[in-house]
Amino acid sequence: GPVSQYTAYKLVNSLTDLNNINADLAGNYALGRDVNAAPSPGTFSMSIGGFFANATSYTEFTGQFDGLGHTISNLSINASADNPSPPGGLFSAIGTTGIVRNVNVQGAITGPAFLGNFGMLAGINNGTVASANSSGTIALPNFSGNAGGLVGDSSGLIYRSSSSTDVSSFGGYIGGLVGEEEGAGAIRQSFASGNVFAGPAAGGGGLVGLARGLISECYATGAVTALQGEAGGLVHTTVFS
Repeated sequence: GPVSQYTAYKLVNSLTDLNNINADLAGNYALGRDVNAAPSPGTFSMSIGGFFANATSYTEFTGQFDGLGHTISNLSINASADNPSPPGGLFSAIGTTGIVRNVNVQGAITGPAFLGNFGMLAGINNGTVASANSSGTIALPNFSGNAGGLVGDSSGLIYRSSSSTDVSSFGGYIGGLVGEEEGAGAIRQSFASGNVFAGPAAGGGGLVGLARGLISECYATGAVTALQGEAGGLVHTTVFS
């Protein structure tokens, strides 16, 4: 569970500090102030984690990150054309023991990716996300993976979180909060207010694109538009095993 107030945190006060989390993905971190994550001209932001662990998997953040209510702004993530592209967001992937809480993230995700998982906070969440908020835009014109305003694919817990991120994609499952929620996942007391635009091969939901797990005390207020087919104000597709 969450660490106590007596656990030592490494303070993150700059973009350099943020990038250095990749040197210890199991550490405990806290934002000491708002951080402008704008990359140098002509470059993109570095996700936390996401490096190849082998030919088919990526490294995950397995520590704890407390934003203390601060904001990470001007994130700029490149959705690369690798097949599949590494999971993308502030965190590439949050592992089962990872906890990310009390943080606001603002930025943009775009690029020529065909497959993968993208969300402003995390591409993949297998751990716990609590009191996290995101804003900005995700625009993936060639995409057929999972994209969400906060998290792309989640099999963990998302609690008291929100997103106003606008999400658009050619295909795949896209949602104002989460693209795809796996069967082991749970989303509680959370909402989305961003607009969702589903291209000709996409399934778009105001909150979640594809839901296999629990959704409790949640809502969505953004506009959902489907270029072809159906769209859901809350969820596009629900699957129970």
